[in-house]
Amino acid sequence: MKQITSAAPRAGAQKACVQTPIAGFRPILRRELLYALRTARVSLGLSGRDVQVLDTLLSFLPCRDRQTGGERPVGPDMMLVVYAANSTICERANGMCDRSLRRYIDRLVTAGLIARRDSATGKRFPLRRGGRIVDAYGLDLTPLFHSAERILELARQAEQDKEEIRSLRAQALTLRATLLDAADTLSETDLTFVLSAKTILRRVSLGLAGTRDILDKLQALIRSSSSPATQDATVPGPDTTVCAPAPAHENPRRTSANTTKEPGGNGQTVRQVEPKKINTKKPRSDQSHDLTGRWSQYPTLASFFPSSPQTANDLNETLPILARLVGLAEKSLISALRAIGLNQTLHALEYIAMHADHIQRPEDYFAKLVEKAMASTSARRCFTGKQGQAYSRQL
Repeated sequence: MKQITSAAPRAGAQKACVQTPIAGFRPILRRELLYALRTARVSLGLSGRDVQVLDTLLSFLPCRDRQTGGERPVGPDMMLVVYAANSTICERANGMCDRSLRRYIDRLVTAGLIARRDSATGKRFPLRRGGRIVDAYGLDLTPLFHSAERILELARQAEQDKEEIRSLRAQALTLRATLLDAADTLSETDLTFVLSAKTILRRVSLGLAGTRDILDKLQALIRSSSSPATQDATVPGPDTTVCAPAPAHENPRRTSANTTKEPGGNGQTVRQVEPKKINTKKPRSDQSHDLTGRWSQYPTLASFFPSSPQTANDLNETLPILARLVGLAEKSLISALRAIGLNQTLHALEYIAMHADHIQRPEDYFAKLVEKAMASTSARRCFTGKQGQAYSRQL
């Protein structure tokens, strides 16, 4: 004992004894603590690089069992001071530069997760007794293990919040799809919010409170909506029975004409197709002529709606809904409008709607119809490409 106390003053230590205090904390495996740090780093105010530096420092602890070769838990009887030089730490931290390492160490010291045990010269080196290392000057990880229980609790809470956010997001996206099915009953402000809700829900920084706020607003819109389709957000309304007559087992995105159409997916694997977009451009006069007469040429498509579109804006809002009903993505509709124009696109939609019972892959079938129409010279004379591009830009 006298040898240790006399060695420190000769080394110029700022403290007479720098031994890691033996405090009571539960032994814990490094990987368990590291996983908790990664999960709870936002609650702790840490960045990904902060956690990387902690991971590197933890790798210097002597946790390897010499007899079994396995890793043993870190306990209070273990020396928790890392005395490796900055160059060694940087090399192990995937080549991190020395300046960045110093900055991250300062952040971790400020956060109270590590402590400095410096000699008078600022050098790091071990203290030996009987040929064995018993203590060292360097970076002390004892505060980190003192906070292990708190970090584990924060990690458990973060996991619970993540599960709850996932559930609330799924509910919110379902309500959003229901509201979009009855978009004509919403005001312009409410519709703008409903359209942007999906983008807002993707934000990582939204958090649990923000997700709940979005869900509450959507529920308020559901309650205030006068449309029968939105009276019960979890039960399809009577107005949603019209869709392409295809068996459910053939295409999960389309339902039979005799069954109700379910609301949107859970927001995890199904990309919702926007049934309505806000049109900020003034339609050209040549796009809105004779819409009623043109609509009567497609009886199957016309049966989906109680009234035919009267203006170009009405048609612009109807086309994405038609694509969704027959199982097509909006991008396929836009590509067809640009390639073959409005008339031939409606012909293709009409054909798929009429034969939905036999078409198992409407996307592939629609692509073949578009290719055939492009190869036909008569298809090019039915509708100018500029008009089709104008409708695709509005979508």
